[in-house]
Amino acid sequence: MPMAVARVTSLACAPRQAQHRRRHSLAPPCASGAVEVRVCTNRTCARQGGREVLAALAGLAPPAVDVASCGCLGRCGAGPNVAASVPGSAAVFGHVGTAARGAQLLEHLLGPAEFDAALGLTALATREKAEAALEKGNADEAEALLTEVWTRRMRQSAIVHALSVAGSEFDDYTCMFA
Repeated sequence: MPMAVARVTSLACAPRQAQHRRRHSLAPPCASGAVEVRVCTNRTCARQGGREVLAALAGLAPPAVDVASCGCLGRCGAGPNVAASVPGSAAVFGHVGTAARGAQLLEHLLGPAEFDAALGLTALATREKAEAALEKGNADEAEALLTEVWTRRMRQSAIVHALSVAGSEFDDYTCMFA
């Protein structure tokens, strides 16, 4: 199902919940070249899963992406709504109600070479399992889960880099990552 998109000229959403704000020393949130994602957590979007999508996007997004909550984006019937800004353009995406839709949005914004939605969702789920294992006092299980995700991500990064350096066609080799 394609995401509903509306054009906007800029992102002017003020963050509402500081605990969901992600700041990284590599790129300030308003720096040129920065990718910004704002999730509406106003009443209607919150009821439609906006807060859960915000938490998922904050967990999925790479460090170069600034994820924060914002107020109403004016498309309440199409929520939860997410505003995104990349260098040169900005848009509002509707019906981003699940972690999977959020991952698809990140892959769309960053490109498949920078973010793999399936791998991101797997990593997020595994991290949540590891956190649950830690809460139960099982540090060995948590370490094993996190090591598995890290190894898979590093292997994928090495293969993608090798293919791009060799000038190979990436799409022909996507079955290797399944």
